[in-house]
Amino acid sequence: MNALPEPVEVDLDALTQRLVGLADGRSRAIVGLCGAPGAGKSTLASALLERLLAVRPGIAAVVPMDGFHLAASVIAGDDRATRRGAPDTFDPDGFAALLRRLRSADEEIVYAPEYRREIEDPVAGAIAVRRDCPIVLTEGNYLLHPDPAWRRVRECLDEVWFLQAPDENVRVTALIERHERFGKTADHARSHVLGSDEANAALVAGHADAADLVLRWRSWWGAPVHARQPQEFRCASEGDNRTSCGGASASFSRCSSRETAVVPILRFGWAMAVSRGSNSPAHGWSSKHTRPRSAGTFSPWAATA
Repeated sequence: MNALPEPVEVDLDALTQRLVGLADGRSRAIVGLCGAPGAGKSTLASALLERLLAVRPGIAAVVPMDGFHLAASVIAGDDRATRRGAPDTFDPDGFAALLRRLRSADEEIVYAPEYRREIEDPVAGAIAVRRDCPIVLTEGNYLLHPDPAWRRVRECLDEVWFLQAPDENVRVTALIERHERFGKTADHARSHVLGSDEANAALVAGHADAADLVLRWRSWWGAPVHARQPQEFRCASEGDNRTSCGGASASFSRCSSRETAVVPILRFGWAMAVSRGSNSPAHGWSSKHTRPRSAGTFSPWAATA
């Protein structure tokens, strides 16, 4: 086993620059974000996508591994139904086949599936990746799994970054709350997290030494992740507003074309720079687990994954 690389604090500017650098001179760079359930992979992917699209619309797309969950009807007849999220409840060969299509970049559009928590099943053809998109982010628990089928996934990725939560107790608590939010009872959510999810988390932690980069959130309780607005999109502030979200507040700087916010996500104290307005690549905020909101709606409800 290799020594675990020293964790690097999440810095959205540096990571965005690294992604752009990886894509330089290639038709497409594909980078994976790996980590335990609830470590914040989806949130980091969304933050990086927001910043990349601010550099140039269409420059990046996110294709999560969760789209390759086996359907609930497939696993209903055996013990996998109680262990959903374990490695054998996914289709790694199907995932690798999609990544190879994305790697070749010779199709005008590649459609990828997306997992929808509201129905607890994947939906085919939900994500469109165009041929001229040079950066693809994927995220999931098992991108570094050593089994042969998952190695075929890893072979399709230029780099894999392993993401650590700043506090394991907070990660577990947030994960339980996420399951409750999507319909599980409190008892069911707790038993699933402390059983299946934590078994998967222990398995995933054993793969971290194979990562190209180990990242760690600075904090989920008060200290922001580095997130500076790109220079070319800065504008003179025309006054500040404050609005509340779940007991926290978000600060807005207004200008004629867009608003930039430092947004506390859910109950976590770290912040992410996002934007809204007619010139924003995505009109309103969205995340893996919510549908896009209208430009005038403040609802940065992003569940960690």
